[in-house]
Amino acid sequence: NIPFELFEEKNLEERGKMVQVLTKYALVTRRPEDSALDVHRLVHYALREWLQQQGRLSQQTKHALAQLLRVFPDHTHQNRSKWRRLLPHTKYALSYRCPEVEGDERSALTWNYAMASHSDG
Repeated sequence: NIPFELFEEKNLEERGKMVQVLTKYALVTRRPEDSALDVHRLVHYALREWLQQQGRLSQQTKHALAQLLRVFPDHTHQNRSKWRRLLPHTKYALSYRCPEVEGDERSALTWNYAMASHSDG
């Protein structure tokens, strides 16, 4: 599932329209109780392959890392529910290796992920 906080669109109306289109074509399933979207594995795979073919996978991965870093809270207990929702997405994004995606943002996100995982036990 993809938490809504990972979407950059601040305008709730625009985000709603975007989600509506994706839902209409059955590319995602909306989970309002979790404030999240579910993306079928096949849709995820097809999108990843398309980005790879277009030569944009590294660019989009770097963008995803920056977005995760922007919304990832500190590892304090008060933020536990938020960072627990983001841990699987962070782990997946960090698993992608390429030279264009290395650097300070990746290091900072790795640190946040490690500290949150450590806090979680």
